Amino acid sequence: MVNFTFVWKIEGYNFLPCYRGKSFKSPLFNVNNIESTFLELFPKGDIFDPHGEALIIILDYSAKFLDISISCDAELISDGAKTKLITEQICENKWKFIEEKPEPIQEIIDLEKETVRINDCDRITLIITCSFSQKGNVSKKFMKNLNELSKDLENIYMNPQFSDLILRAGSEEFHVHKAVIFARLPKLYAELVKKKDLVLKDATLDMEPSLLRMLLSYVYSGKLDSSTGFVPLGLYMVAESYEIADLKEKLCSSPNQMTTRMFVKVDHTIFKWDFYDLDNLKPEEKLYGPVFGGSSMPSSYFRMECCFVEVFNKYVLKEFYTPNYRLNIRFHRLCKGNPIFVKCKITVDGLNFLKMTDEYVFRSDEVWEFPSFIELNMVKYFIRFKYLDNLLTTQVRRFTLRCEFYTSLGEAGIAEETACTNSIFKNFVSQGRDLKNLSNDLGLLYNIFLPNMSDVALQINNVRFPTHKVILAARSPVFAKMLEHDMLEKVNGIVNIDDVDMPTLNLMLTYMYSGKVEVELLNYDSTTKLYRVADKYEVISLKKLCASHLKNILSSSTVCDTLILADMHSDIDLKVFTIDFIFAHANVILKSPEWKDLIYIRAELASEVLYNISLSVSNRENCLCAERKETLQVTQSPPPPFSFNP
Repeated sequence: MVNFTFVWKIEGYNFLPCYRGKSFKSPLFNVNNIESTFLELFPKGDIFDPHGEALIIILDYSAKFLDISISCDAELISDGAKTKLITEQICENKWKFIEEKPEPIQEIIDLEKETVRINDCDRITLIITCSFSQKGNVSKKFMKNLNELSKDLENIYMNPQFSDLILRAGSEEFHVHKAVIFARLPKLYAELVKKKDLVLKDATLDMEPSLLRMLLSYVYSGKLDSSTGFVPLGLYMVAESYEIADLKEKLCSSPNQMTTRMFVKVDHTIFKWDFYDLDNLKPEEKLYGPVFGGSSMPSSYFRMECCFVEVFNKYVLKEFYTPNYRLNIRFHRLCKGNPIFVKCKITVDGLNFLKMTDEYVFRSDEVWEFPSFIELNMVKYFIRFKYLDNLLTTQVRRFTLRCEFYTSLGEAGIAEETACTNSIFKNFVSQGRDLKNLSNDLGLLYNIFLPNMSDVALQINNVRFPTHKVILAARSPVFAKMLEHDMLEKVNGIVNIDDVDMPTLNLMLTYMYSGKVEVELLNYDSTTKLYRVADKYEVISLKKLCASHLKNILSSSTVCDTLILADMHSDIDLKVFTIDFIFAHANVILKSPEWKDLIYIRAELASEVLYNISLSVSNRENCLCAERKETLQVTQSPPPPFSFNP
């Protein structure tokens, strides 16, 4: 499903200053209230880009788009015909576009009827469409873990025991935690630091109590109560003030499409140069036309120069040689100034299909050598024209050049239309995006190497893991009791952990902060270690997550160890699953060395498994007997009574 589409139309795209490294930026647009997003267009590629001179588009944004896929397409429109460009995605926010060149068409050229039509200088429109789509729905398992995170944080908010900051609004006070405010409301935290209210652990906010209550509920739980359909009027302004993008998204109806139009202003000059006296033309003589341009852009005065230069052909014998002269055309920029992009089309008047078009960037007062395409024979009075890599010959006594000179005057943009959704509470009721923001914000709070706001450390073999009391107490009843009874070293605030290795502790802390851990990437041993430590510290949702993964990777070689693990930790669900697995694969498992070890180590447990297997076998046999008996009764049922009616 596409959430937002940005369309950028550039009229006169072919008159943009197209030298490599030159870029153009689109107007700013917002995606899900993430501001300062724009496209940057490089018509000839970036100078630091290894992809050569190709159309490059880069998406710049002020904040990372979470769980959003981005696509970009481009097409050219000229004289009603559309050409879709081939897209190559270089990275997440960068695309390269290539115009598919059509196969050359062999045409019969009739010099008298002038049947060939080429419109090199028609204004071309480039349309760029950038679409932002929400990725697949959040899995139920992941959503369940985020709900547990939300519930734990909401419970710790309701318990002022571990609070280290009081926020006041009106006559009410709210006990909060600096670490949560730092992670979820960084702008408010910065304001409190600036006012030195954090030193006093007490701050008064200019806000209605109802607003602050709902804001803090959202900050801790990632949810807003939308069941009543009532939202305080000033909540959006608060979200705007403290730059809470995800809350703003829920409280307003965001545009789902924006179209902007940029048009390139062009100064168009047309003049003719008549070569009517070919007999008196002097080779190597430079001829200059009048000065033109300068009316719309400063320092844009030009002059055209023509000169006939003899072309020598060493393969022609001297007695058959007649001199041919190539017409060299140059354009001089007469003033220094900013770079100016120009495009020129020169046509032989009366033979309009015979022409040459080229473009150039004058970076200062320099000379542009226009591509040569005319040769003149002074004796036989014929002219050769270079057309489609072929030389065409026609006999003339005079000819006229028609010059069309285009000077790009820069670009101007205007917003064409913005389409908005009509629903106000449609997104407001959904909670998935909010909970992911809660997960991401708190996940960034846990950083071993760059700790922020840490007030307690877990230590293993002199290696410290900086953490926060509010998270430990919210997520683990065991840690809550330890912190409640002040079981820390008085000076440094350190909790020594002796029976957990460092990778496993790091995984558990990652889950406690963010509500997510990629257990699918863990092997059996790592999963069992994480399962044990989750059970010890009563992180129940993590324990269930590990148990689920153990079920997925269960095999005949690990089922006995998993059975012992489930029995030791009183995990009835996992234990029943392993017994059913043994029953389903009894012909392999009961002969394995792991089963023999289980009998030797845990004879009672092995007996329990065999007893359950025997019950299952007995139940299955009883069911089969009942089915056979029922079938027999159906097949041997007496025939219906015979009745005779004379």
